[in-house]
Amino acid sequence: MEKITNNNFVTFLKRNHLKPTLQRFTLVKLLFDGKNKHFTAEDLYEKVKLKKNKISLATIYNTLHSFVEKKLLKQVSIKDGKTIFCTNMSSHHHFFNSVTGKLIDIPRNKIKLKKIPNAPEGLKIDSVDVVINLTKKN
Repeated sequence: MEKITNNNFVTFLKRNHLKPTLQRFTLVKLLFDGKNKHFTAEDLYEKVKLKKNKISLATIYNTLHSFVEKKLLKQVSIKDGKTIFCTNMSSHHHFFNSVTGKLIDIPRNKIKLKKIPNAPEGLKIDSVDVVINLTKKN
């Protein structure tokens, strides 16, 4: 994962055809620090507030969705329609812990898919994402 700094921020956004803004700069510094992470838009909103920055939740959602569209983030939909974002762009899968609400990466080679169906006419498969839901043992 590329670490974004003050020096390469503008280059990073221009390379991805995104306009550099102060809000994007704040979010990029939080998201792309060289570490893989999972978070919701609300998690990010709370981090932004702790740093005394003023970015609306709507702006955070819009920015995250533009990053997903540009393939800078993965969007993982889980139970109850909740969306968690993932900065790890390598091909991998996830465990979802329904007790803690957290995602855990599963390396791609730990899951073997023997056969997947062909895409419908006029479409192609972009990616295959497996989410294994976990719960507490009785």
